[in-house]
Amino acid sequence: MHAAGGQYGAICGRRTGRGRRQRRLVLLVLLMGARLWAQDNSRDAVRLLAEADRLAMLNNWHKARPLFADAERLFAAAGDERNALYCKISRLRAEVQSMSFTEVADYLDRELSNQLVQADAKLRLRLLVVKGNIDLEIDPPSSRRDWEEVLAIA
Repeated sequence: MHAAGGQYGAICGRRTGRGRRQRRLVLLVLLMGARLWAQDNSRDAVRLLAEADRLAMLNNWHKARPLFADAERLFAAAGDERNALYCKISRLRAEVQSMSFTEVADYLDRELSNQLVQADAKLRLRLLVVKGNIDLEIDPPSSRRDWEEVLAIA
């Protein structure tokens, strides 16, 4: 009787207390592993972003682009919308030479009304700097407005 219905599971659909404890333990281990994986990815994303920002400050957008893209993906996977958007805006700056300047400028203009952008001065500053650079190529008077707002924020 012990082997048929005891510690090894159920006969006739009954489950043992030990089986439930094992499932709970497995679930707990999986959840802890997922949390550690997310923390590791978040740290990786922060490192990638720091290096990408450093390269961007050196005006090496070509080398910064894949780092911004990887960090954007990791932040998005972790549910960090703010940093994912910061990386996307920066990635667009790195890719703008191969895209439509007008489309990127229009996208950035729309993002100015995004709640995240309105609530975060650093994010807004990045967006305006990128937009100011792009507008300088396609609409210099608009670029002046961008840079005046950058000055007001800084």
